[in-house]
Amino acid sequence: MGELARAGHNNEFAETMSENSPVFSRFSVSVVTFAAAVALDFVSGVDVSPILFYFAAILVISALAGTRFGIAGAVLAVLAWQFMRMDQSGSFLAILWNTVSRLVMLGIAVALGASAKDSAGEQTDEVDHGL
Repeated sequence: MGELARAGHNNEFAETMSENSPVFSRFSVSVVTFAAAVALDFVSGVDVSPILFYFAAILVISALAGTRFGIAGAVLAVLAWQFMRMDQSGSFLAILWNTVSRLVMLGIAVALGASAKDSAGEQTDEVDHGL
């Protein structure tokens, strides 16, 4: 019985992540958006602040894939951002301040994206119910 339940669960996951699935599409767009932000950060170098690249990417990820993916993306963005600037010197407090302030900014992007997703969902429900 347990194997049948696991097989059913695996089939559900496979269907969810199939190429025609909206979940797969949202996930794919999220990955591409995040990769583009990291690439722009890499290309622009340390002299240019990449906050707008990451802010836009996290906003899109949150709006498409939801709050959990937005938060995960924000944490990964801060780690990528910090990794690309490892050669810069600074005190531990400066690094901590920069990390926290980046998380706060990207947290705002998550909140805005999730709010947009919720608003779009409510509008879809109103259309579906004829309101």
